[in-house]
Amino acid sequence: IFIGGVSEYHLREQGIKSDYDRIVRAEYEATQGETKAVIDRVKGCHRKINSNETWKGVERYIKERLYGNCRSLNQAHLVNAVLSFAVLRSADLHSADLRDADLFNAYLSDAVLTFADLRDADLRNADLSDADLFNAYLSSAVLTFADLRDADLRDTDLRDADLRDTDLRDADLRDADLRYANLSSANLSSADLSSAILLKTDFRESRNLTMDQLSGENQPYLCNVALPSTITNIDPNRDCDKISQLLSDRYLIPIERAQQIVEEAKQKQWE
Repeated sequence: IFIGGVSEYHLREQGIKSDYDRIVRAEYEATQGETKAVIDRVKGCHRKINSNETWKGVERYIKERLYGNCRSLNQAHLVNAVLSFAVLRSADLHSADLRDADLFNAYLSDAVLTFADLRDADLRNADLSDADLFNAYLSSAVLTFADLRDADLRDTDLRDADLRDTDLRDADLRDADLRYANLSSANLSSADLSSAILLKTDFRESRNLTMDQLSGENQPYLCNVALPSTITNIDPNRDCDKISQLLSDRYLIPIERAQQIVEEAKQKQWE
């Protein structure tokens, strides 16, 4: 029995390694096989016996037999991956390449997506509550109706992101880049917007946004922002003279290019 158990353990480990090799080899486009490999690799993580707990040897073998695998997807290449409705709770997707991925209705609560590349990803209706998206790239991502409650979005690139009707209650958006983002009808109750870049950002009809979130110490940078009708005493162009230098320093671009970006954004006429 012992020999058989050891043999099965090694076979499982070889299978998991094979899954991971298939994922990291998918340098340009993830196939159906890679998609299955992703789910198989993390389906046990949502049991809270997750990446925060050290699984070693026999202990990990027993727990994974009971609950499913919980392995890292750090730096996995998942461009164009079809992961709609996938259960990826508590998965480690640090620095994963998920550009153009289909994550419609995916379950990503508590997932680690720090530095992940989610540009142009479809995250409609996705559950990202409590997810760690620190320094992630979400420019042009579609997040309509996504659940981002308590999500860590510090320093996240959300340029051109579609955040309509998202639930951002208690989300941490400090230093986030929200240029050109659409947050109309989003719920921003208690969201932290400290030092966020709000250039040509659409907050029309957003819910529960208060003046306190837009003022005070470390207030966000506003320029040509469309504010909800409930906000009347904040200048939507308050920080236009500061954003150029901020962009130049943050993205290491010439100040002239940064000034051009701001001037172009100021041309937008809100209806």
